Amino acid sequence: MMLNDTQKFIFYNLTRCCIKYQKPIGSKILAKKLSYKLSAPSLRIYCRNMAQKGYLEKKTFFGGRLPTDKGWYFYLKNFPLKPEIKISEFKKNNKKIDEILNDLSFLTKNIAVFYDFYDNKIKIRGLNNVFFVKEKEIVEDLFYLLENFEKIIKILKNNLNILIGEKIEQSLTKKVSLIIFKKENKIIGLLGKKINYYHTNLVLLNKLKNF
Repeated sequence: MMLNDTQKFIFYNLTRCCIKYQKPIGSKILAKKLSYKLSAPSLRIYCRNMAQKGYLEKKTFFGGRLPTDKGWYFYLKNFPLKPEIKISEFKKNNKKIDEILNDLSFLTKNIAVFYDFYDNKIKIRGLNNVFFVKEKEIVEDLFYLLENFEKIIKILKNNLNILIGEKIEQSLTKKVSLIIFKKENKIIGLLGKKINYYHTNLVLLNKLKNF
């Protein structure tokens, strides 16, 4: 079941708020974001309907809503790539891959991973970003996935791979995401929480896919 134009408008703004504040968003915050074009009670009705269609979920009775796995993929597929954070300072120029990885991890608060098949080495930058993750189980999951990264890349297709939640079979929590480009001899990707800077990540990786 698809969303109508009003639902798409609400869904997009709610999703951007979730990303900005890194948490589920309630109707009062969303109403303020929308300059009260829709009231909080009206938004609750719309969000309840979108939840029934599988695009939103509510973790606790009193908590706000956030996209489901289906919702995150809908966000990526149906809205123009508008970075959630400023990336004007990112420049590839003649930087080495280590410097680029540092830039990627700093900007996106993800763990940046680069794998060179010729050298058979995995380069990881941004491990300190796990300190921004409050949920212990997600931190443990991220480290577990890094330890099993070679198993993950074996099943990736050559091209862009967007793996969110349940799509990461090896994930222990299903609360993480991995956006990664795989070529014949190299891999570069960003690993982090499910609530992530998806548009920013894709714009950055598109800049690097021919590195």
